[in-house]
Amino acid sequence: MQDSAHLDQPGADDAAPGTHPTAEADAEVTGRMTDDPSGTRPDAAGAAPSAAHADPSPGEESGEDDGTALGASGGRTGARRRRRSGEAARRATRSIREGIEAFRSVRAASQRHSSALEELRDMRERLEADASELDRRIDIEQRYPQILSEQTAERDEATARSEEALRRHEALAAERDELEGQLVAMRAHHEDQLRPYRNVSESAKGRADDAARALADARRATKGAEGTLAEATRRRDQRISAANRAVDSAQDRLRRVQAELDALRDDADASPAALSRLQGELVAERAHLDTAKGDVPAVTEGARRSVEEAQERLFDLRRLLAQAEGDAETAKREATARRAEYDSLLKEAQEEERALSEQVRLRTTAAEQAKREHGEAEARVRVARELLDEAQAVHATPQDTIDLRALVERERGDLEMQQDAVDELATGERELRRGTLRQRLALALGAVAVVALIVAVVAAIALGWRRPSSAAPTGTAVSEERSSGQASPA
Repeated sequence: MQDSAHLDQPGADDAAPGTHPTAEADAEVTGRMTDDPSGTRPDAAGAAPSAAHADPSPGEESGEDDGTALGASGGRTGARRRRRSGEAARRATRSIREGIEAFRSVRAASQRHSSALEELRDMRERLEADASELDRRIDIEQRYPQILSEQTAERDEATARSEEALRRHEALAAERDELEGQLVAMRAHHEDQLRPYRNVSESAKGRADDAARALADARRATKGAEGTLAEATRRRDQRISAANRAVDSAQDRLRRVQAELDALRDDADASPAALSRLQGELVAERAHLDTAKGDVPAVTEGARRSVEEAQERLFDLRRLLAQAEGDAETAKREATARRAEYDSLLKEAQEEERALSEQVRLRTTAAEQAKREHGEAEARVRVARELLDEAQAVHATPQDTIDLRALVERERGDLEMQQDAVDELATGERELRRGTLRQRLALALGAVAVVALIVAVVAAIALGWRRPSSAAPTGTAVSEERSSGQASPA
């Protein structure tokens, strides 16, 4: 508690002097007043000579006495004001000094208390760790035979399980590898076995596709031949009709020329030249008529042959279409049968491979499980060995337990002493805070007052700057104010 007593000294030193600040100020003023041998104040001394050199008229003498009294009274009032101002300044200075010292003392006490608390926490943690280690060693020492028996049995059992799991894992892994080899061989055998059937199926499908394309071509050719026959029939009818119309036209022209020639022969005034011309036209028209009649059988025969050829072509194409349809249907049935045969064999092969793959999967899962069991057993063996080693190490070093017990006792004693020291520091800090509360509050309030004063001054200056320029007095007002100022007494 020496530090706490030292923290209380600043306040005690301020209160120690026997003279109060007010008494000191009174003594100082009294001393100043008694330094003058005449016992008069400076103001009064200054007023006396001026009265001695004045005019000794009765009225003026009365005025001079009144002025001397007023001067003496004003001097005493000024001295009192100066004395009060000095006392206030000294009190403020002392209050600030006491507040600063109080804050420093409280802060130092708080830091010492915090450091002691931190040391207490560290000591408590060390004690807990050492006590836990001591309890562990005592427990192991008390249960040493039991630990030795239990962990030895656990180690032996875990070792047996580990060896058994390892053997099982190796056996299952070997079976799995063998089955995987069988699966690879089976897939190769199935591939060789199914390859001819797949080739036959693909060939049959190719023939079916070719037959389907031939059928499509035959259908297009047949459709084209049907169009050709229709076109030949239409042209035959057009040609025969045109030949018959030519015969009819030639006969009409021949009758017309014959009628004109008969009429000209009956006319006695007809000229021989006209008769000769008409006779020539009549001969020409008869020749045209003979030619037209001769063309009708030729045109009819040609058109008939064209139609017959188109009909023969259509008949041949229809026969080929029927044959293509039969071939396509046969090829399709064969491709379907070959595909079904191949799919059946493929399905059987896949079933065999799937069954063997399932056996491989089961062996793999069982091997992984055996490996996990081997790892778990090995972990149990390691834990049992560690516990045995730990128990044997503790049992073989009893002196370490004795030394640890003594260390724990010392740490408990140190912890109690540190706790007492922390309590004492906490009490001293509380008392110091309570004893310096007035000084700290005074300093805080003074700081707040200074800040408020600064804010008020700044606000007043800001308001002065914001005053509009239009509010400034005019030249006449300024001159009047100057005149009134000169006329008034200073």
